[in-house]
Amino acid sequence: MKALVHIGMPKTGSTSIQAWLRLNRAALRGRGVVHDPLNMKGYPKYQTQPGLVICQQDSVGRLVRHRWIRMDFGLSSLAAQAEVAERFRGFFGARVAAAREAGAGVFVLSCEALGGSADAPAIAALDAWLTPQFERVEYLVYFRRQEDWLPSSYSQRIRRGDPVSLEQVIERHGRQNWHAAARAWSDTAGRGRVHVRLLESDALAEGDLIEDFARALGTTAEGLPRPPRLNEALSAPAARLLSEVNRALPLTDGSGRKRNPLHDTLRQAIAGASSEDQSKVRLSAGQIGRIRDMNAESNERLRRAFFPGRPVLFPERPAPAPSEPGAEAQEVAQFAAQLMVRMARRGRGRGRTPAAAAPRRLQDRILRRLKTWMKRR
Repeated sequence: MKALVHIGMPKTGSTSIQAWLRLNRAALRGRGVVHDPLNMKGYPKYQTQPGLVICQQDSVGRLVRHRWIRMDFGLSSLAAQAEVAERFRGFFGARVAAAREAGAGVFVLSCEALGGSADAPAIAALDAWLTPQFERVEYLVYFRRQEDWLPSSYSQRIRRGDPVSLEQVIERHGRQNWHAAARAWSDTAGRGRVHVRLLESDALAEGDLIEDFARALGTTAEGLPRPPRLNEALSAPAARLLSEVNRALPLTDGSGRKRNPLHDTLRQAIAGASSEDQSKVRLSAGQIGRIRDMNAESNERLRRAFFPGRPVLFPERPAPAPSEPGAEAQEVAQFAAQLMVRMARRGRGRGRTPAAAAPRRLQDRILRRLKTWMKRR
């Protein structure tokens, strides 16, 4: 039985791939492809198989970097992480044995947290753990052009509680060396076992991510249902409002070990009210040019090393039209007002309990802060 490990680089369609795998688990099993959620009893249910990165990081003596994985699995120390990792190794081995006994040909794994662990020691540790358990282990990674990746990354950072602006994300994270990441995996695991793909329509099978992934599994997506679009990027006004929430509220409770339920209430409400009808976070022509310049050299190295048949790794596209002055502040204000009405109605429906009233008091604080920001604009 072969293992295919999807290295879920952030904001490259990993959520869609994982949702498709879950939706078609029974049908894929009939084709000899097993996708096991690998959720251990007594721990939170994840869609992204975090046990893989927990074991990987335990093997190299480092704590998992992902804040919520550490919090949800109680990884407060290396010793605590080692206990979880040891339990997962036994659980994983039993699940692999069951799949092999059932006659599976492919055991597919998909973990987004692996995308942020792309140094040689961590990759070698993961490969050394997986290789004895399968006849062959292969890895698959998708890379997205940086000027598309960055607005989605900004939205994700806002969702997880970072109080950052788009310009700050460009300055801190605009340079993304996909070539170094691809080389780290291919040099460590071996070029023949690492499949590097581009999230570009002309580089995907049938121009489609799911079809491309299905073929990597040795099958096709034809006849299998597709999940709805998931983990959509926040609209521009929702991202701006949530960034204000992130500045005003702590992410965790007083202990620092649990999520702050009040922050979660507002975060979920804002994400739920974000609409496709609202404007999207978009870069200016100048910002796109800066990002392309930051990554030009490493992108060319990636092209030469892995895609020599492409004349340009990520061809330029027409520049977006500039936004109207003041339009952002007006749209954020309208969105905030609509959100407050929605949450007030929800609170009235539940009764005026302290739990229902508290978020509304906090919303008033957020609105006051937002109004101050708009005046400065």
